[in-house]
Amino acid sequence: MDKEEMTAKMMDFLDAKTASEKIRIFEDMREADEHVLANIAVSLDVIITDDAEENYNRIMSELKLRKRFEVNADRLSGLR
Repeated sequence: MDKEEMTAKMMDFLDAKTASEKIRIFEDMREADEHVLANIAVSLDVIITDDAEENYNRIMSELKLRKRFEVNADRLSGLR
């Protein structure tokens, strides 16, 4: 994946509304460079290191945690 495609993926990631959407996009970003991973980490408030693979795994772990506690607003709208 070239730099333009990776930047487009990053923008899609940053625009995604749910953790599920972010995971789907992030799964295709396995080869992201440190700059892209750093931007994503900042958006999620995740601390990263110098190891790209470790950073990818930290970010994915955070996304999975957020997905677990994500609230489905459509499902809850009938409770009012």
